[in-house]
Amino acid sequence: MTGGGKRAPGRPADAKESADWRSGKGVPRPEPCAVVADDLRRLPDLHALLRSLDDAYAGGEQLRTRIDALPVLVARIERRARRRFSGRSGLTLAESLPAIGNLGLEAELLQLLEDLTVLKADLDASGKASGS
Repeated sequence: MTGGGKRAPGRPADAKESADWRSGKGVPRPEPCAVVADDLRRLPDLHALLRSLDDAYAGGEQLRTRIDALPVLVARIERRARRRFSGRSGLTLAESLPAIGNLGLEAELLQLLEDLTVLKADLDASGKASGS
């Protein structure tokens, strides 16, 4: 993908990726990996994922289910896997997770948490500015 939401020439659209670009309300995301206000409502899902990662008995299927509840995280994981294996397109979440490994998942989670924190602060600041 190139900036502005246009596909690179000759690269077919990925149906799953396109579906993940949509927030819970069905409003297209400006960028599949960008956080939007609706992602803040998914914080309980993110907390559940973090608890699962801390659980020594949590299996891969449970983690995939928890991650699948967070479309922006799925998009980021799949993007990281595509960058690592540029010759493969249409990687699924199940294929992407082992491709990026624990360190890749940790990096994506930390960046997502930071982006959500910044978004929340920006929304709070704009709410205070408009409420004055």
